[in-house]
Amino acid sequence: MRVAGGWNWRMDSGARGKSLCKQGSLRAAVAFVLCVLMVDQPLLASTGPKRGPTAGSVQTKGEGRVLHALNRLTFGPRPGDVSAVQAMGLSTWFEMQLNPSRIDDSALEARLAQFPAMQLPQGQLMARYPGQQEIRRMEQRGMSAPSDPVEHAIYADQMAFYKMQQAKQAAAKEMAAAGGASDAMAGDSMMETAGTGTAAAPIERRPKAAGQTAAAATDSNASGMAPDTDAIAGNATALLPKSEMVDLTQAPDQHVEKLFKDLEAVKILNLPPEERMRRVIAMSPPDFLAFRQSLSGAELAQFSQGLTPQQRETFAAMQNSTRMIGAEEMQVRLMRDVYSERQLEAVMTDFWLNHFNVYVRKNQNEPYLIPAYEREAIRPHALGKFEDLLVATAKSPAMLMYLDNWQSIGPDSAAATNGPRFAKFAQNPQVKAALKDRGLNENYG
Repeated sequence: MRVAGGWNWRMDSGARGKSLCKQGSLRAAVAFVLCVLMVDQPLLASTGPKRGPTAGSVQTKGEGRVLHALNRLTFGPRPGDVSAVQAMGLSTWFEMQLNPSRIDDSALEARLAQFPAMQLPQGQLMARYPGQQEIRRMEQRGMSAPSDPVEHAIYADQMAFYKMQQAKQAAAKEMAAAGGASDAMAGDSMMETAGTGTAAAPIERRPKAAGQTAAAATDSNASGMAPDTDAIAGNATALLPKSEMVDLTQAPDQHVEKLFKDLEAVKILNLPPEERMRRVIAMSPPDFLAFRQSLSGAELAQFSQGLTPQQRETFAAMQNSTRMIGAEEMQVRLMRDVYSERQLEAVMTDFWLNHFNVYVRKNQNEPYLIPAYEREAIRPHALGKFEDLLVATAKSPAMLMYLDNWQSIGPDSAAATNGPRFAKFAQNPQVKAALKDRGLNENYG
């Protein structure tokens, strides 16, 4: 019985195995068919309403493959891209994308011509549009601005802005110190009052008298009451627009000077572009500061109308070169991603920039290093050999600066030995620390 039972069991298991094999074969066949369908029609889930450049038309099998490729290998299909790739053939289009130098991208180059600073070599970019570190160095050493009129205006005006910021910081420190001293004195006086047992008299706030005139305010002042300066200011500025209301402590000649400056600004805005730019470049730094601060956003746009791209960059750099460079970097990146016909190169450039990333706010020099980093280290090798890309990024000044590899030296070298001695003369705390503890830097590794 056990032998028969065992035989029956073996027979049952064999039948089950055959059944399972049949089910497995069926599942494999179904999976194979689904894979074929997914490869043949990559947008299988797009059974709902169609959107985008092919909306409103029946999607063919070839169109679906093209759309899938454009979604994967570009920043997205633009109007007309699907039909253009269909006309040339997907294989031909892909072969062209793998060889971006063969693709005519003159339309993009014409757009990028609006940003000539982004095409300058790294040294020329830093020399023509100095950063705050260079301005601070020149100010500390008493160096003069270049003799070229345009570069002189850029340097001189940024030096003026730097001095103004330094003065504001010094005034803020003095006010903070004075405030601390006055608070201490007030605390001492309160302690003295508490010691005598008398309470300080509360300050009485009088309500504003509606329609009170300046004479009434003067009379109240003479009678010992505090004058209502708000009412005086309201009467004095009732006929002025809101933007012209100023404190009455200003002298009349200052009012005249402000009106004169506003009138001069209007005259300059109405000049032809070349004359407009000549007037601004010829201004002294204080006059340019006053002119620049008097312009609204709409007036700034009006001033830029008709100027050449280089003139617009000059006007922006006269206040802050670093800000101008950073803004143009973002504009150029976005414009290339949107309008370039070399879309695969643009996508891979963005990918490798994200992988070998650098930080624009690492220090004041980093914004000036990023254009050359993308142009010379990343984009030429985006579709090439990884080894070439790796070496290019390692040698790039942007990467050397970002990961502090420019400070890496041999621990037994003369520079490392003499570092602490030179650190005593350094004024910048970061430079002092870098000189004091020099050796191999492993950030990049």
